[in-house]
Formats: sequence, structure tokens, C-alpha cells
Amino acid sequence: MWHRVPTTEDHVETTIDCFGRDKFTEFRQDMGGIGGFIRENKTLYIGRIAITDDVDEVIKRHFGQF
Repeated sequence: MWHRVPTTEDHVETTIDCFGRDKFTEFRQDMGGIGGFIRENKTLYIGRIAITDDVDEVIKRHFGQF
């Protein structure tokens, strides 16, 4: 169930993230945590990515639906 783009058939679980890790009530502003379950968040932070001419294609290949 984890490590993929959600589909409309997926059950919405607000206490865990897309990788199955437990969320907490507090949300860290420094992007250092896994997020909180008080607010719905649809952003996936990707760090340490090299800016290249094909960066869009690389992101879509690694994070797209499969």
C-alpha cells in the first residue's frame, strides 16, 4: 500500500503518512518531520535533488503512478 501514488480506491488514513509512518499532532515547519494529522497536507517534500535539464522527467519517473 505504501510508496506509490494514492488512488481513489484507497482508504484515507490521516494518522500515517504515505510511507506508513505514524504522524504526530505537531507539524514541524523546518520540513524535518513526517507531518501532523491535525491538518490535511498533500505536499511531498523532495530534498537533495540535483537541478538538471531533465529534472522534471526524473521526478515523474520516480514518483509517478506505476
